[in-house]
Amino acid sequence: MTVRNLSGIYFRTQDENDKWINLCFEELSKEEKDKIFTEKPVEWKNEMINLLIKVLNRINDDCKVFADDVELVDPALQQILVGEIVEAKDELIIGLSDLLKHIGDEFEISRGDETATE
Repeated sequence: MTVRNLSGIYFRTQDENDKWINLCFEELSKEEKDKIFTEKPVEWKNEMINLLIKVLNRINDDCKVFADDVELVDPALQQILVGEIVEAKDELIIGLSDLLKHIGDEFEISRGDETATE
């Protein structure tokens, strides 16, 4: 697995050898993400949505992944996403982080040092 460090939102986790490592949110397993969600309030989830959208838009701006002069998630949609849809926030965050990971893998984009693990 190539770790691309795209979001810059790091969490401590244990690898398969029980060694503690830092991984970006998008690199965590679904189980690890779900565990994080149980401990976090709605305000934290809203901030995660905003941060992931900002990273996706920045990557699109920098690398022209989708189109020139187009925001992947425009501000109006972003307001809706952090608004009333409280029960779907966990799935939305996972979807955004999966999209970020997929874009990084598909276009071989990384931020900082890449770390390959077996």
